Amino acid sequence: MGALLVTDNSPADGVVTGMEQCTDPTFAPPAPPSSKLTTGKKITVQVKAAGAVSDYDDKKKAELESAMATVAGVSADAVTVTVTAGSVILDFEIITTDPEATKTTVTTALADTTKASAALGVTVEETPTVAVRLAPPPPTPPPHAPAAPLVIVR
Repeated sequence: MGALLVTDNSPADGVVTGMEQCTDPTFAPPAPPSSKLTTGKKITVQVKAAGAVSDYDDKKKAELESAMATVAGVSADAVTVTVTAGSVILDFEIITTDPEATKTTVTTALADTTKASAALGVTVEETPTVAVRLAPPPPTPPPHAPAAPLVIVR
């Protein structure tokens, strides 16, 4: 990315020719990644959609996340979609405070391919699968180590 500029040019104002501030209006630093919720109760929704994986760029995925958030009644930062091959498989993960209610809402809204296609804005080929994702069980505590013998040295 960087380069070393070797020059004898040292003007009094401190600006070296060729090192001025960029004023190109088309240049903009990349936007910071959006902040997604990662903890909380979750439901998953799997949708088989038409098209190719390459049809689902970041813009399309953001649109899908927004559409699913509307369906689920949650904010867009609570929805993440992953796109994989197999026709196109859209795996949504939705963070919610009430997974059973959200599952019911989403299942009703995406009850058949026609409703799911209209809600998500893509051609859905099979009725989506909606499930509550159970939290992983807490880790098992390590077994108790036997007590070390007490040795008194005099």
